[in-house]
Amino acid sequence: MFSNLIHKKGRKFYTKFVNKYGIAYECDFYPDLFVSESTRINFDDYSEISTGSLVYVISSALKSWFRDVYPILVKEKKIIILVTGDSVVNAPLGALGININELKNLKEEGVIYHWFCQNCDVDFQDYVTPIPLGVDYHTLHRKNFWGEKKTHFVFQDINLNLISRKRFDDFHKRKFRLICDIHLNKGNFNEERQIAYKKSLNVKNSLFINKPFSRRKYWLIMRDAQYIISPRGRGFDCHRTWEALVLGVVPIIKTSVNDVLFEEMPVLIVDSFNDINNNLLNKNRIFKNQNLKKITLQYWVNLIQRKKIILNQKIYKKSKKNISTNKSYSLSIFNYFFKDLVLMILANPVILIMILMRFIRLLFYPLLVFKEIILLILTTLIDLI
Repeated sequence: MFSNLIHKKGRKFYTKFVNKYGIAYECDFYPDLFVSESTRINFDDYSEISTGSLVYVISSALKSWFRDVYPILVKEKKIIILVTGDSVVNAPLGALGININELKNLKEEGVIYHWFCQNCDVDFQDYVTPIPLGVDYHTLHRKNFWGEKKTHFVFQDINLNLISRKRFDDFHKRKFRLICDIHLNKGNFNEERQIAYKKSLNVKNSLFINKPFSRRKYWLIMRDAQYIISPRGRGFDCHRTWEALVLGVVPIIKTSVNDVLFEEMPVLIVDSFNDINNNLLNKNRIFKNQNLKKITLQYWVNLIQRKKIILNQKIYKKSKKNISTNKSYSLSIFNYFFKDLVLMILANPVILIMILMRFIRLLFYPLLVFKEIILLILTTLIDLI
């Protein structure tokens, strides 16, 4: 009952690590109800767009948005920043079925000042900025999955922070050189993944997961390895890549227009998965001065908000809104528990009730067990009589 309240508009997926809904809820306009892969928008969600706003649209519904909302913005000469995601559809070209010249025409029309895009499929950096898929908090937040019960995103974030606290500090002490699990996904075991799997077989001291685990156990197993094969998902980006970075494991990915996402990051980018071998991993070096701020949600929120400030300064000469972009994205586990977690709970007060209920259940659990034992004994005695 209480978890349903979290889905109300305004309850943000505010977490330490980047996630797609955390980005979406920082926008000024976004769907009242998020349904991944939706192909139609609810017009009411975008009926009051003001100039200088951040507007979030599900990528698979872009054609619907451009048909129903965009012409109004053109007519009213409004200028916005567009943010898209929550879909495996690559964008903007794939989602709209357009080419680069048509995208340039959109830029010239002047309605979309800048476009931040998950699963980006174009190299147009002065106009389109790729943003990450991030960690999947949403699936378990909504339902039982991965062998685990439905869990609020805050509790998932706490768990991930605890498991990943050492990050890359113990990189050279890991039990395995490489971990591979892509062969378990029979529904998406395409040629590219088959090549990656076969090449991984030749890497010494590799671990091949032979069955699905609960996600928590999977994270713990991943932490035992230095590298993980991370081919693209159904879109260009992949949740596995970002989970690996958070956990301190180097993802091996194939080059794409999204390479800019991983600049200064401990990511091994290859031209082809045919390149995977022992020598490649031996040559790759991970240094402690790697910049990990990109794994935090706050980094991407700051990036998008700064673009909004620039736009509003151009529109009004001086921004009418005081938008802070200097929020910290510290990776300290102590900072997380004594600052970030407090902010998360304050943003989601229902969590306090959930924590209290869990505590009460734990408190009375021995009595419940004792009750069950007594009932079992009585039932057995009755049967004997």
